[in-house]
Amino acid sequence: MPPSPPTFGAGERLEPRQLLAIVVDAGNLANFRDPSGDYLFSSFSSIEFAAGTVLDAGAAAITFNAPSVTIGANAHLTTTGAVTIKASHYLPSLGGLSNLWNQALTIADAIAGGMRAEVLVNPQAMVTAGSFTITAWSGDWDLLKSLKEQSTAGLIGGEIIGFLGKLAIKNDVNNLPLSIQAKRPTTTVSVAAGATITTTSGDVTIDASATADATGSAVWSVVADQILKGKKPDSGFGIAAGFSYVDAESIVTVDGSIGSHGKTTVKSTATGIAQMSSRVTLNQGLQSTQPENWEFAYSGSSLNSTSRITVSTGAMIAAGKNVQIVSAVNDSNKLKAETASYADGKVGGTVATG
Repeated sequence: MPPSPPTFGAGERLEPRQLLAIVVDAGNLANFRDPSGDYLFSSFSSIEFAAGTVLDAGAAAITFNAPSVTIGANAHLTTTGAVTIKASHYLPSLGGLSNLWNQALTIADAIAGGMRAEVLVNPQAMVTAGSFTITAWSGDWDLLKSLKEQSTAGLIGGEIIGFLGKLAIKNDVNNLPLSIQAKRPTTTVSVAAGATITTTSGDVTIDASATADATGSAVWSVVADQILKGKKPDSGFGIAAGFSYVDAESIVTVDGSIGSHGKTTVKSTATGIAQMSSRVTLNQGLQSTQPENWEFAYSGSSLNSTSRITVSTGAMIAAGKNVQIVSAVNDSNKLKAETASYADGKVGGTVATG
C-alpha cells in the first residue's frame, strides 16, 4: 500500500517545500542543510541532484522529497546515515462519498496529464549509505479512510465524520445524471546502467506504487426530476450514464548495481478501482404519478493496470541477508445499473459493461 501523506495535527514533521524545480550543485549544497546537520531537499515540482555533484554528509541523513527526483550522472552521495527518496504525486479521493468531488478530481487529473511520480538514478551515479530507501507513489490518496482512522485514534474530532455523513446525503440528492471518472497514474523508478547503490549497515528498499480510484455515480436525482417536470409536467423520462476508466502503471527498472548489507526489497504495485453506479428513480411523489415513464441506466468500466519490475542482463541485486522482488496488480471492478418507477411506469432498461 502507498504511504499516507502526513497526518493532520500530529505525526511527522511537515517540511518547507519550494514551489519550483530545484537543481542542486556544489554551489548551493549548504543551503539545504538544516540545523541538525541533516540534508533536506524538498520541492512541489522536481529535484535534480546535478551531474558530477559530490556530497559527503558524514553521518547525516539525506532526504529528497518531490514528485520527481533525479540523481545525475556521476553524482556521488555518501553518508553512514540514511538516504531517503520520497516521490509522490496524488489527489485526495473521497471514494463514493461525493461524485461531484470525484468529477472535479478527474478534471484536475486530466489538466495535469495524470498523476506522475518518478525517481531516476542516472548512469555512473554512486550512493553509499547506512541504509537506502526509495518510496514512490502516484494517484489517489484515500482521504476518507485516513480521516476515519485518525478519528478512531483521537487525532481529529467526530464532527468531521458527521460532516462527511451529511455530504453523503447531499451527494445522493444533488447528483448528476452523467459521471465520467478517468484516472491514469504513473510511477517510475529507474536505476540506470553503471549506477551503484550500496548500504554499509542497513537495508535497501525500493517501493513503487500507483493507485487509480475511478469511483463515481450517475443519478437521475430528485433535483433532476424536479427541473425537468417543472418545465414539462407531463414528461416521463429519465436517464443516467456513468463510465469508469483506470490506467494505473507502476514500473521499476534495475540496469545498475544494488548491494545491501542487510535485506534488499524491490516492490511494484498497481491498484485499480473501477466502481460505477447508475440509477434512475421516477414517480417519487413530488408531482402527480406519471404512468408513461421511460427509464434507462448504463454503467461501464475499463481496467488497464500494469505493474512490472525489470532486472536487466548485467544488472546486479545482492544482499547480506535476503533479496525480495515482488510485483503485483490489485484490481477491483464493481458496476451497478438500476431503474425504478414507483406506483406506475412503462419501460425500464439497464446495461452494464466492464
